[in-house]
This record gives sequence, structure tokens and C-alpha cells, in this order.
Amino acid sequence: MKVILQKISAVIFDMDGVLVDTERAWFQTTKEWLSGLIGKEWDEEEEARITGKSVPDIYRSLNELYHFSISGQQFFDKYNALAEYVYMVHAELNGHVKETLEAIRGSKIPIALSSSSPHSWINMMLSRFSLAQYFSVVASSEDVGFVGKPAPDIYLYTAKLLNIAPRECAVIEDSRNGVLSAVSAGMIAIGYRTLYNPNQDLSKARAIITDLMDIASYLHENNHT
Repeated sequence: MKVILQKISAVIFDMDGVLVDTERAWFQTTKEWLSGLIGKEWDEEEEARITGKSVPDIYRSLNELYHFSISGQQFFDKYNALAEYVYMVHAELNGHVKETLEAIRGSKIPIALSSSSPHSWINMMLSRFSLAQYFSVVASSEDVGFVGKPAPDIYLYTAKLLNIAPRECAVIEDSRNGVLSAVSAGMIAIGYRTLYNPNQDLSKARAIITDLMDIASYLHENNHT
């Protein structure tokens, strides 16, 4: 693990793809519908481009390219209707999530959850997996006008709620848009590489991990060096 000689006072987790394995579920659940909307096959390259963005941002970026026949509200309503299936049926915790959260909590470092997803989706995940107890702050792009990643707004808002300087916040992200958002916010971006995000460019991250438990040793090394 690469050591960054910089104090870390808080850890911020992305939700989809980091805490829970939902990226594949979203791709499989929306593929046929999105293929119909854009007039060609919705593939993994298209999916990688929107990962980490809020639904309104997804609509805006795709509508500019493909000129949809449906409104932004209709697009959001369709995503919202699919969310319960994704989070309450298909989603699974990624490996070592609870062990990692326990270890960080034991080190007395505050933990936040910061997601482009709406609060209603976040709450479904927190309730299903009993994770709410670990987070002192839960933030959604909904709190910043649905301005999603790669804009820094959601992470700057999260730092404000934590009352901790952005430069002292470490962010765990699995997507290019998420890493760029954290970097733009002046935070320490840590890329999380899994079997399911090989197409995501995490090169702007300060370090890359393949196991969430690496975060505990990362924090120990950086805060005690």
C-alpha cells in the first residue's frame, strides 16, 4: 500500500460499487430500456461513462447525444421504479465492508457516506444491510441540487457536514467520475479496483486498493508516520 504522508481525519465512502455491488445490477436492469432509448446496444463502455453520475446528470448527458423522446422526469421515474429491485433484491455487500467500517470506527475516525444516488435509495441500502450506525454523515447529490460526480459539490458538502477540511478527508471510489470528484474537492482519492470495474480509469487516485480492509492499514500508516 502506497503511503501518503498526510493526515487523514475522516473517511468518506461512495455507495454503489464500493459498499454494495450494484453496478452490474444497474447495467443488467437498464440495458434493454436504455438500448431502446439511444437506438443502439447499451454496452459496458456507455455504462462506464455514466457511472457515478446522478440520474438527472445521466439524462442531461445522454439527451445531448441521443435526443430522447421522454422528459427528464420520466427518465428519473423509470430509474426510481427500478431502484427497489436493485437495492432490495439484487444488491450484495462487497467483501469486508462491515469489518472495514468496524475497524475505522474503532480508530475514532468519523465515517461518511456520499453518493450521487437519492436519499431514498441510500436509505434502502442502509436499512437492508444495517449500516446506518457506522456513518456520522450521509450525503446525497439530492442535497446539492442533484449535481453529481465528477463535480466536487457532493464531497465539499460532505466535508462541510463533517466540519473537517477537505484535504484531510480520504475518499473511497470505484469510478473515474468519483475519483475526479474527490480530487477536484481537494481530497485524498483512493481507488477501489474490483472484478467489475476494469473499464474505470482510476489513475488520478492517490492510491489503489483491491480489498476494503486495506483502508485500515492505510489509515494507520498515514496517521502514525
